[in-house]
Amino acid sequence: MGSASQAERESAMVRAPSVTISVALCKACGICVALCPKGVLVEGTGGVPDVSNAEACTSCRICELHCPDLAINIIDARAASSTADADADR
Repeated sequence: MGSASQAERESAMVRAPSVTISVALCKACGICVALCPKGVLVEGTGGVPDVSNAEACTSCRICELHCPDLAINIIDARAASSTADADADR
């Protein structure tokens, strides 16, 4: 039982969601940090959240949905990948 194959590693990388925080919009309220069930977000400089572990993100969107400033954007690469695959099959 060796290490994961190159294809498995690439597949895992594709599945990791993209978590972005707009520093211009964020007022550093801490709601997202408090609500993230996987600890993906941590308090950063000036209270603005930092993404510390994007691979742990499950794309639950709790942070995005509760952000009063709409400063968080989650792009689920898994959903985008499956949509692209479906479009390619047409």
